[in-house]
Amino acid sequence: MQRQKLAVMASVNTESWPEAAVVGMVVTEDLEIFCSTFRTSRKFENIKNNPRVALAIGWEDGKTVQYEGNAVDVTDDESSELLKSRLASIPSIAKYLERDHQIFYKINPKWIRFSDLSVDPWQRFEITF
Repeated sequence: MQRQKLAVMASVNTESWPEAAVVGMVVTEDLEIFCSTFRTSRKFENIKNNPRVALAIGWEDGKTVQYEGNAVDVTDDESSELLKSRLASIPSIAKYLERDHQIFYKINPKWIRFSDLSVDPWQRFEITF
């Protein structure tokens, strides 16, 4: 997971409709995910009302991770600066990091499934937190 830089994040709006978007991310050794969005985005409104999110990570070579967790605001400046520096290594994300209406999230894992569909039989394992 730590080699991946992008994921598809799903959140749910106030009418219970799912909404998905690609996000740049950083994964810690504790399997926490850090990402960012704008305060003007649908994702921001969704997470404000319901912090539960799901992510699909990696899809190359038949290997993928399904990840469910709760998103919380990163409020301390030191963590925000560290996150900015790590996300800056992702070219498609770097240009958005200095916007005033940027917000950073830490996603705490609740359930993770790794699948390797490139082998026969398929390999899968799950972690519940």
